[in-house]
Amino acid sequence: MSELTNVRNMSFQLKQLKECIFSKETLDVEEKILEKLAERFYGCYNRISGSAQTIDNYFFYLETVNKIQDEQYKERFGTLLLKYFLAIDPSAAAMIILSIVLFTRAIKFFGTEDHAKYYKAVARGEIIGTLCLTEVGHGSDVKLLQTTATYLIDKNEFVLNTPSFEAGKCWSENIGVLATHAIVYAQLYMQGGKYCGLVPFVVPIRNSRTLLPYPGVATCSLGEKLGFNQGDHGLLVFQNYRIPKESLLNKFADVTREGGFVIQDHSRLSTALFEVLIDWKNRRSLHKLNVTSIHTYHRFKDRIVPCSKFAKSHSINALHFCILRCNHFHQTPL
Repeated sequence: MSELTNVRNMSFQLKQLKECIFSKETLDVEEKILEKLAERFYGCYNRISGSAQTIDNYFFYLETVNKIQDEQYKERFGTLLLKYFLAIDPSAAAMIILSIVLFTRAIKFFGTEDHAKYYKAVARGEIIGTLCLTEVGHGSDVKLLQTTATYLIDKNEFVLNTPSFEAGKCWSENIGVLATHAIVYAQLYMQGGKYCGLVPFVVPIRNSRTLLPYPGVATCSLGEKLGFNQGDHGLLVFQNYRIPKESLLNKFADVTREGGFVIQDHSRLSTALFEVLIDWKNRRSLHKLNVTSIHTYHRFKDRIVPCSKFAKSHSINALHFCILRCNHFHQTPL
């Protein structure tokens, strides 16, 4: 007797087994999600990163989840909805994972209540976030990351710099066209040259109403890839880009006004970094410098543009559509 026949002759009902594993409440929620998605997405499958359809589906996800008042139920509903987005619109799902999941997760792990305004703004659709760890020359080997952040005592600011091409933040999703804010990991130095270690910052990289990069920030989209084309992958570099002291996510390590560096808990700092990245590393391996990275650089090095030329390198229709949707969600400026 074949295994298929054995399955067909099982004495229990598959529906009962699913209820035992997932609970009837969860399955009822899934059924409601499927009904709602069937109305909107029947016959649709989106493969185009940064398209108007992707952006509209991203905001549809936010609108749908935000209608739920109970926070615990909202999180469960959002997780289930995301599962179906991965099948229906992988491009929108990539935006959701980077902006709503990883960006928010990183701020909650490393930040304080002073930084809560950022993930609340993501939930309201006012900003789009991403996570920037990987560099062109350095993947998961964080000790070798080269992006620098120097604290200026007299200005009470940090200055971000990309000292070489290998230090460019590369392959981050949402960077190419859409992200307005990024969690950027950088090597921290004091004004006198003292090295303090790798720390995370929440960094505004584009105007949230125009999607133009700020002066001192340059970006480009990596365009079509051999594999996963649903992600809005890009390259991000800094040139003497100043951010306020409050941009440092300082739950475990902080800089004093006088230029001192204080670490609250060494072990917790490294553990939090692992916990933030575990979802990312499960989803895909971080890239290291290889032939593909070098080839990508030569293909797209001319597309790293300052804000004045930004609009010429991207889909104007998708860009304007995203601006309209972002403006629709804006309530108060961040």
